[in-house]
Amino acid sequence: VTPATRAILERVFEVIVRSDQSTRQIYIGGTARMTSVWEDFSAVNRVLEVLEREATLLALMISTHPGTSIRIGEEIPGPAGRDLAVVSSSYELASGSAGSIGVVGPMAMDYRRTIKIIEEVRDGLVDRLGS
Repeated sequence: VTPATRAILERVFEVIVRSDQSTRQIYIGGTARMTSVWEDFSAVNRVLEVLEREATLLALMISTHPGTSIRIGEEIPGPAGRDLAVVSSSYELASGSAGSIGVVGPMAMDYRRTIKIIEEVRDGLVDRLGS
């Protein structure tokens, strides 16, 4: 695991430990960097609206397929979909608890790197929470 992935994993684990295990928990980070990625401010506004609506964000993160999934542009419902890509991965613990982690970002993101990080963080969560 790379140092960057380890730092992400530690932050995610801190949030999970502090959260009530019976509720859905969403952690959003990195939104301040969006203006450097999207030059069109109307696109940034549409994306921020999605991030502010918990139900919409949960729907983006939850995949109907086990493992890692990628949805790009028009595959994402809603007006902000054409500006977004979502890389998410689901996990299930031995206790029966389950969850998803993911990245919502621009369609021009580095998919190979994002998938690698998401899967490393998912595996790290399963290792730490499953024991």
